[in-house]
Amino acid sequence: MTIYDLVFIVGFLCTVGALIVAAVQALRGRRRQAGRTLVRTAVAVAAYLTLVVVVSLATPRRILPQSERRCWDEWCLAVERVTRTDSIGPSVVATPGDFLYVVDVRVSNLGRRRRQRERGVVLYLLDASAVRYDPDLEGERALAASGRAGDPLDSPMAPGGSFVHRVAFRVPRNAAGLGLVKEGNGPAAFVIADNESLFHKRTMTRFDVVESGK
Repeated sequence: MTIYDLVFIVGFLCTVGALIVAAVQALRGRRRQAGRTLVRTAVAVAAYLTLVVVVSLATPRRILPQSERRCWDEWCLAVERVTRTDSIGPSVVATPGDFLYVVDVRVSNLGRRRRQRERGVVLYLLDASAVRYDPDLEGERALAASGRAGDPLDSPMAPGGSFVHRVAFRVPRNAAGLGLVKEGNGPAAFVIADNESLFHKRTMTRFDVVESGK
């Protein structure tokens, strides 16, 4: 936990407290006081969100090398291997205008005492022009049908445990500078300087591509 996480938690609790105070004031007939409390609270929230956005816009994108592990508390993810292939199963085939990629990620639990599980995680690719490529649904189904998909991304892990998850993408052949990005749900969007805060350029993991069959 960083100092910015603590600032967010304190700010959130103060906001909830102020709303409760305003509600009590209104119930007691002190509507003018309740209105002032709400205005002050709204100004403070707006100032905080403005700071979140300003810091996000001023922060450059962080680029990681392949295999470097990124952790959120004790839940970690690393790109192990990226394969470019002509097909995934008999029905999902690359066209003259695109490539198929299969990305292997290693998900691990660095904790020693409790199980870890991360829900709502989304993986996608970004190119050098910041164009986003979401997982290819047909490729995902083909990986699952062939038994190659690995464990679901939200699988629980025992302390010290890990698993491999594979995800398929279909990307135009002219896309350059590809990297993998992870996003999740939760309050990180409102934490100052967090990689997933509002308008923050997401951290991206660059990778080397292995041709299928090598």
